[in-house]
Amino acid sequence: MKLAKLSLAAIMAAGAFSFASATPLTDAIKGVDLSGMVRLRFYNDNRDKSSVTPDLNRWRTSADFKFTLPVSDAFKFVYQLSVENNMRTNGNVATTAFTSGTATENQSYISYSSNGLNVIAGRVPVATTVTTSGHGENIGDGAIATYSMGNFTAAGAFIDDINVGVVGGADIAALAGIYNSKMFDAQAWYYRITNVAKYVYTISVNVKPMAGLKIHGDYAAGKLDIAGADNKNYYNLSASYAANAFSVMGGYAATNKKVGVISLNADAPIGNVIPVEQNYNIANATDTAAFYAKVGYNVNKKTNVSFRYANINDKTVANVDSNEYDLEGSYQYNKKLRFSSYYSMLKHNSGNKSLNNNEFRFEAKYSF
Repeated sequence: MKLAKLSLAAIMAAGAFSFASATPLTDAIKGVDLSGMVRLRFYNDNRDKSSVTPDLNRWRTSADFKFTLPVSDAFKFVYQLSVENNMRTNGNVATTAFTSGTATENQSYISYSSNGLNVIAGRVPVATTVTTSGHGENIGDGAIATYSMGNFTAAGAFIDDINVGVVGGADIAALAGIYNSKMFDAQAWYYRITNVAKYVYTISVNVKPMAGLKIHGDYAAGKLDIAGADNKNYYNLSASYAANAFSVMGGYAATNKKVGVISLNADAPIGNVIPVEQNYNIANATDTAAFYAKVGYNVNKKTNVSFRYANINDKTVANVDSNEYDLEGSYQYNKKLRFSSYYSMLKHNSGNKSLNNNEFRFEAKYSF
């Protein structure tokens, strides 16, 4: 019977039943965990006079709200809402040419965890060596599973659709093995990306031979899903040492002369190894090498400063090598609020002055 044909008494009775069967708010939120962050960033980009891109200011506000709803000891539902607004302005050009509005995205998935087995399925964050699951980064529809056996963990994933432009909605299947111990850890991943790459595999190793010293190495290879494609190779090797309030790190990364895809996101762990802010991932570049270094000092428990440098040489085109110099400082106001800022100078050689850019960024981030 349609609701319109019910008597007034029946309608009132139906409403009373719905209200009576609803869960009180205090019971509904009991045990629900809320986490996330609210972040404000301000950028100022100062281009070279020969650049066709004008100077600009950028105001970027971001927020994540993640709700974890317990169902049982093993099952949980997770929902995350992410919101971001970007405003770019330039006094000499119409503001609309640099303005981008508000973007929202959500994750919604079920999580199962029991006896070493962990599974998430639905619209999930995709955290691998070639993707990253931070704010506004890689989410996809599918499932990811891990199974831990002491120091060794096996992982598998199938993502039916992922929000990465280079993939264009292709299916991604992945298998991995991860080993952890006090002095040594390693992980190996294999990927198949439909209509994009016949395969991509990555190997990452950390060796900690003594307190404060860590040696890190990466190797990756990929082959495009096109006729006549050759293997693209990527290498990275670095060493870092920390003692008392000081830390120092240096490394070298390079790719071979073949075209291909290794990293699906600039912030993905396999490629995001160069400790600068403007040109920090060469994994997908061709015949390119980078030398990089970082020196840091903890002024006190809350304050840190660092100086970072990178030289990147792209051999595919003449006169495209660059030097980048970054100075950064951060202050942890309390457990939830952190302030940070950097000034970055990216300088190309005489043939590419139009690519030069000095960037300043200030960030205030509240985590909860």
